[in-house]
Amino acid sequence: MAQRRISDDQFKELLLDELRKGIDGIGHERTKFYKTLQNDFSLDNTRAAKLYDKYFAEWSELNNKALNDTIVQEVKESAIESLKTKHLHIVELEALLEPDYRVDDVSVYMGVPVEYQRRLNPSEIVKIKAEIAKWRGLYEPTKVAETKVDGTDVENKPDIAKLPKETLLQLLETYK
Repeated sequence: MAQRRISDDQFKELLLDELRKGIDGIGHERTKFYKTLQNDFSLDNTRAAKLYDKYFAEWSELNNKALNDTIVQEVKESAIESLKTKHLHIVELEALLEPDYRVDDVSVYMGVPVEYQRRLNPSEIVKIKAEIAKWRGLYEPTKVAETKVDGTDVENKPDIAKLPKETLLQLLETYK
């Protein structure tokens, strides 16, 4: 059987098919791919290496872009899900504060456990409100200041030696 010359497009299609099968494209995989093509096509080693490098780089770039897009999408979905979860948790806590909400409780009367429903006591209501405030971020620090490594504030005093003479004279005039 006479071997026919392989076009660049055919080479690309065959390479992409092989890469989709799971060849990692590193090292001896290029040689293995070249040898499989030699069975059916007329192809010299230099041209095969150039085409392989060119199309493998394209495939690798597309593969990495698809992977990055997938990761970004998963992070977005995760963030949305966590916000939904946070909102649902706040809604569940707020439902506990409804006036007709009852808590199942158990007490022991003459050695026998008795189940009953009761309203929330004031300390439980305060705890629930504190939990809601925490989930809403009301306890987050609001101070924004420069701090040192140990957490103490950095003092922002101007260096008088670096001030222009005119400014120093104005300060002296003002505070006489």
